[in-house]
Amino acid sequence: MSASHYRAVITAFFAIVLTIFFAPRAEAADKCGVVEKLTQRVTAVRGSQEIELSAGDDVYAADVIKAGQSGYAEIKLVDDTLIAFGGNGVITLAEVQFSVGGSRLHMSVDRGAVWISIGSIGLVDAGAVKITTPSLLVSSGNATLQFETGDGDEKLKVQWLNKGGKVEVYNNRTKERLTLMEPDITLSVSGREEMTVAPTETEPEPETPPEE
Repeated sequence: MSASHYRAVITAFFAIVLTIFFAPRAEAADKCGVVEKLTQRVTAVRGSQEIELSAGDDVYAADVIKAGQSGYAEIKLVDDTLIAFGGNGVITLAEVQFSVGGSRLHMSVDRGAVWISIGSIGLVDAGAVKITTPSLLVSSGNATLQFETGDGDEKLKVQWLNKGGKVEVYNNRTKERLTLMEPDITLSVSGREEMTVAPTETEPEPETPPEE
């Protein structure tokens, strides 16, 4: 075997070894969370494939996650952000990064009712969390938010907000901007009408029967 042929074989060998060694790391770099709970049918569209999920499965950046009519999922992201949705709900995990070099959570609520409790990313950078819906762009720090979308109407409920925190809302239909700085607030969107804000309605407590 000539020296040049020998060097070519060695080069090819190391190229294969490096490809095998680094391939799992590339996949792991895209992992952004795990399915904690799941009932009925929930799937993830990943690239050109639709994969049926189970509890304990990993989720990845760019996953489009869909719940069937009776499906329900709870997902925990790498920074302990919790996401819960079901009943034909659809979300997209556009980008999730939690690191010293930069943290951000970009996702969309495409359909249905979705509950999101923002984790450490919202504490590190109040502008790092961006959530879109068919009508809204929401930027938030550490907070608990509930989204309801469907038939052109939407609601955003601020269930909890870190002290001194705020939720910035931009309506891409009406070009309005609002800043919500208190919890227990519900913002409503209907078509191209102006956004309205009101205290979140709570279920009335049952009356205590009189003592005999």
